[in-house]
Amino acid sequence: MAETLRRIHEGPPIPGRFDSFRVVEAYAETATAHGVAVPDGFAWAQGVAGRIEAARAGADPVPCHNDLLNANFLDDGAIRIVDWEYAGMGDRFFDLANFSINHEFDAAANAALLEAYFGELRNEDARALRLMRFMSDFREAMWGVVQQGISELDFDFVAYATEHFERLRRTAALTAATASSCPTTRRCKRSSILRSFWISPSINRLTGMPVHLPTTPAISSSSTSSLSMLLAFCNS
Repeated sequence: MAETLRRIHEGPPIPGRFDSFRVVEAYAETATAHGVAVPDGFAWAQGVAGRIEAARAGADPVPCHNDLLNANFLDDGAIRIVDWEYAGMGDRFFDLANFSINHEFDAAANAALLEAYFGELRNEDARALRLMRFMSDFREAMWGVVQQGISELDFDFVAYATEHFERLRRTAALTAATASSCPTTRRCKRSSILRSFWISPSINRLTGMPVHLPTTPAISSSSTSSLSMLLAFCNS
């Protein structure tokens, strides 16, 4: 898989730009415009994202898939990736982190992924992966929020968004505690059944019906402290 991703990232430029920091903001704006209450956790996560964006400033944009769920892989003797809906030029570490967190990689698996991709283990790569795992789940959480207002599917997007906001907090707290990995305890549920539908925050998918998303609990002071530890460690 690392070889497949590296070949994609080393390919020629593709149309479009995928910037996870702008994507979550755009999702919040779209959700609000269509009657969905953005969860309280968004403000906290956006503050964290701003610090991560500063840490990742200057990363060279490369062709990225940006949606590396298990349902998007085919194996016919070679690993092939399908569903390029979110593809665009972006940060290679978003792809790597997206693959990592969607498959619940632990520290050993993350190290194996980075070594297979880069041919060596480097501290700066491990730090980048940890930070962008947070952004992967932030995007996923806000995807769940925006779908509340635009999707026609019979699916519990409230629970989906809440789950990923909760995992954001676990990612921050657990990574700070271990200073080596971002353990996760839940499997991403945007399964092959859900992904078999065309779900995109585009204007032709809008229902126009207001949907009110309950707010999630505010981030605790202990988790905020843990996140400060995480960012200090990752920037060291």
